[in-house]
This record gives sequence, C-alpha cells and structure tokens, in this order.
Amino acid sequence: MDNVKDAQTLEEILKIVSDYEASINELREKRSPLSTLKFEYEKLRARAELQSDYESLNTIKNALKVIETAIEIEKGNPTINKIDKIEVLLNYYNTQLSVIVTKLDSYTKDSYKIRASEILQRAKSIENLILLGERHNKFLPGYTDFTDSMKIRLDKARDLVVKKDLDAADNQVRALFDEWRQVSEKYDEDPFGSESGYSLDELKRIEYRNKLDDLSNFVTTFYNADFDSERFIDMTDDAYQKIDLGNFDDADKKLNEIRNYVADQIELNHKKILFDISYNPITQTWVMNGAVDKELFDRRENLYLTVYDMQGIQHSTLEFSDTKDGDFFTQWFAPTEPGLYVVKLQWRNAVASQIVDVAEKPTLTAKTPPPSRDYTQNVDLARQYEDLQNFINVFGSSGYNSNKAKFDSVMTDIENALHDKDISSAKSKIKELQSLIERYLPTRSKVGILDAYVDDGKLYLSGAIYKTVAFPEDLYVDIFDQSGERIDEIPLKDNASGHFNQVLSKSYGPGVYVAQLEYHELTVSDFFRID
Repeated sequence: MDNVKDAQTLEEILKIVSDYEASINELREKRSPLSTLKFEYEKLRARAELQSDYESLNTIKNALKVIETAIEIEKGNPTINKIDKIEVLLNYYNTQLSVIVTKLDSYTKDSYKIRASEILQRAKSIENLILLGERHNKFLPGYTDFTDSMKIRLDKARDLVVKKDLDAADNQVRALFDEWRQVSEKYDEDPFGSESGYSLDELKRIEYRNKLDDLSNFVTTFYNADFDSERFIDMTDDAYQKIDLGNFDDADKKLNEIRNYVADQIELNHKKILFDISYNPITQTWVMNGAVDKELFDRRENLYLTVYDMQGIQHSTLEFSDTKDGDFFTQWFAPTEPGLYVVKLQWRNAVASQIVDVAEKPTLTAKTPPPSRDYTQNVDLARQYEDLQNFINVFGSSGYNSNKAKFDSVMTDIENALHDKDISSAKSKIKELQSLIERYLPTRSKVGILDAYVDDGKLYLSGAIYKTVAFPEDLYVDIFDQSGERIDEIPLKDNASGHFNQVLSKSYGPGVYVAQLEYHELTVSDFFRID
C-alpha cells in the first residue's frame, strides 16, 4: 500500500499490483499441507461445538494433537519409525475430515427441517384460528375481508418456506400472529365500531384519528385570538389524507409537526411575567423559574399555578411565593400520561401560560421486524400521488377545472387503491393521472406557445411568442418537478420573429415536469413525463 501511494503513474501501480499477486501465488504454492489440514479442522471444531456433537469434537481434538506433533517433527530430525507412525495417523485423519463434514452438514439439514416444520405448524395454527373466527364472526363488518387477506399472506409465508427463505417466512408468520391478536381483540372489544371493519391498518388509522381529534379538542378548549385556525386546518387535513392513504410514516411526522405548532400557538405571554419550564429526568419533576415585574421590592407575593390536561380538566394546582426581587423557582412532579398540558401561571391579575408536552414512551420490543415490501411501495406511491396533487393545485389553473370530472374519478381510484394497498392498481392509475396532466394542464395562448419533451437524455424546447418589436430577446424557461419545486432555469434567445428552438443535455429523474415561460403578461407552459 505504501508503494501504491508513492507511485506516480498508472503503469507503476499496475506493476506493484502484479508483483503482489505473484508473491501471494508463490506463498500459496509453498503453503504447508499440515497448516491447511489444521485450518480445516479448526473450522470443524467451531461447528461441532455449536452442534454439541461431542463424538466429532473428540475426533477433531485428537486430529489437532497429531497435526501439532507432525509440525514439531517437521522442524527437527525425527527417526524413521516416528515418521511412519505420524504418516499413518495423518492419512487416517485426512480421510476422517470428509466424514465429519458430512455428519455436521446433516445436522444443518435436520435443523432446517425442524425449523421449517415449526413455521408451518404455527401457520396452520393461525389458519385454524381464522376458521374458528369465521364460524362465529363472519357477519361482522369487514371480517371476511380481514381473514381472506390473512389467508393470502399465510400462503405467501408457506411459499417462502418452500423457497428455503426461513427468516422471511418466520418474520411473516410472527407478524401475522401479532396482527391476528390485535385485530381479534378489537373485534371482541367493539364489533361494530368501524363500518368497514378492522385490519392492522385500520387500527393504526383509528389511533391516528383519535390523536388528531384530541388535538382539535385541545385547540377548541384553549383557543386564543392569535391562533391561526386556517393553517391548523390545512395541517390536519393533510394528516388525515396521509392516514387514509396508509402513509403512516409521514402521518407520524405531520402529527409531531401539528403538536409543536399547537404548543407554540396556544401559549399566552404577558409582559409582566417571564417564566420557563424544563423537565428534570433524574428527579422526574418539571422545573419552573422566572420573574415578575414588580414596582416595589418590599415584600413577597403569592403565585398560583394550575395544570390542565388536553380535555381542559384540571390536573393539579400549586401555590408558592416569589422573592422580594420578583424572582421565583419551583418544581412539581411531572404528569405521567402522554399528551399536551397547559400550565397557567397567575400573579395578581396577570396570567401567562406555557405548554408541557409529555411524549409517548417508545415501546420496547425484542426485535422489530422491518416494514414489508408492500408497505414501503404503498408509502412511495402515496408520496408520489401527494406530489401530483400539489402539482395540479399549483399548475392546474383552468385546465383542471375544465376537466375536473376526468381528474377526480382517477384520483378517487388512486386513493381507494392506496387505502386497500392494491399496489398494481395504484401504479396504473398514477400513470393515468400523469397522462391526464400532460394532456389537459398545459397553458396555451393565441400569442404564445411552448413545446417541451425529453428524448434520450436531451430536453427539446421550442415555440414562439407574438412580438411587437422585431429584434431578438432573452427568454427564460423554468422547469418544475412534480413536487412543485423549481429545479432548473434555462436561458433562451429567440429570433427577430419570436421563434426559438433549443436542445439541451439534461438528466432529470422519473416523474412529471412542467416547463413554464413567462414573457411580460404572457405565461405559457407544457408538461412532459419521464418514465
């Protein structure tokens, strides 16, 4: 490596590499057969210990002793008689090597059969539970849809066993059993609580919707005049859509964003009171310190603290005093239930408040299985659909309004497919929506036109604008991706009659794009798609 670092040319590096490979090959040719045999037996010793095969382990230990003796003899001047004895033993243990390998391999095959059988037995147990559940609950809303889905995924788990992918099959069966337990408990608890029935996704939707409802009730209870209701509604609508589409990753992020926004907006400030609250994890208490604006520093005064939960119910109260200088410090035991809490502090007639956010404790599990491929695909498609929705809102203008029925029917189909995790239908309908965007959304004008398309890694831009002056001008075309972000600005120059034509090498990723040209009061656009 030092020689390679010091090399100045490619030829020098290649020569060093060539010399290195030649020396390694020479070492391989000179390698002692005894060392090779010792290495193989040491590998087998580890396997035998793992399999608890004490008979093979005893043979391996004896073989290693003979090999060590042979290595020592090789270094000295042994007698002919001693060499003969060692050679006989080496030949024996050389032949035993393959015997032990075969024996240990058989254990691996047996363990595979045992594990595969155990997975299939658990799958059959779940299937029996499904059949028993259908006998009693098949008239409950959505129950047969849930069990049909379980059966399909059980068959996929069995296929994985046949394909010898036992880890994936094991994870699938464990996940199915956990899903069966959760959904069955919900059916027992509230059989008619959901018109569409229950599934693991529906349980998550219910959980997230309840959290959003709690936040809405919290805002209603502690609303103040400075609270931006429109932004809050937009954020919650966005969260509800992510939940309906099954995009729980982004729904969780949006929920945290809403919590932070609400916490910032609900707080009340008062010019006479300054205070701050922090959490002390060691003592598990909330610590508050601050000051009040006193005119006279002659005596201590009382302050009153009240904590309210998200429903507006009084959680706890506290009375304490400041110093003569108006400073104060106090602490109290923290609320334990997750949620937002309003801490109101009153001094004389002045009232200020802050929000305490008690986060949910993470659930500790032995091993959290990775998200399924279907879930990951569904999230990616949901994000793509949300980008296209935003794209239509920003660039749709009259093109969308004139063809609203065409767009809305396709968008409804996409939402239903994503809700049901129908990956194939969602993909085809998203492509159909992209085609509608290309066809109906471009902005046309009688006094200007723009044509844009990509072919073989090249962006072709052409068009013309009506001009009142007959000389070339600088024009600019902006390129936006389907999330609505401007990703490129392309300068052009037309001719005296207003025509332009340009070909550029561009490497945009898959998706729908809009090319937009603005010239004085004129705006024209064209859409193109890259698959």
